[in-house]
Amino acid sequence: MKYSAKDIVYQGKKFENASVILEQKTIEENQNNVNNRTLYFDKQSLNHNLEPAFSLFGFSLELYIKGIFYFIYKKPLHGHHLKELFDSLDYESKISVKDYFENNKEKYIKQHENIFIDNQIEIISFEETLFELSDVFVKVRYMFENINLEKNLSLRELIRQGIVNRINELNFLDYSLD
Repeated sequence: MKYSAKDIVYQGKKFENASVILEQKTIEENQNNVNNRTLYFDKQSLNHNLEPAFSLFGFSLELYIKGIFYFIYKKPLHGHHLKELFDSLDYESKISVKDYFENNKEKYIKQHENIFIDNQIEIISFEETLFELSDVFVKVRYMFENINLEKNLSLRELIRQGIVNRINELNFLDYSLD
């Protein structure tokens, strides 16, 4: 079976789009209950959209990383642990994503200041954010095995933007991702 980096990334975009729909549905359902924005999951949760949204989000990042790897090395990358997959990328790609995160972190926090302050959300590093994403991607899929899970995913969008920025830098798609 023949496929390309482009195919991998376009598949990732489909999963990202689905995650956005589910996350938006959760926001709409909970619009009257915005006192607590800390992401807390438990296996008895009545919210049926958030866990799948984060699984799809994590899977989209997995595919984006695998797309970059395939474009650079012309071979597939296997596994599901986002941190390990990211660590497998070439030096330039890792630096590009990390630099994007660090260069945009302060602006992002400022734009979402009320969420960070009102909920006393700790500002964590690139590495911590990637680890939290990787961990939640695995554990949320098997929520029935975990009693509860509390994760700081407040900077997940910056990781996504950094990875998408690298894909756009490599310029192997028919159009730029946003």
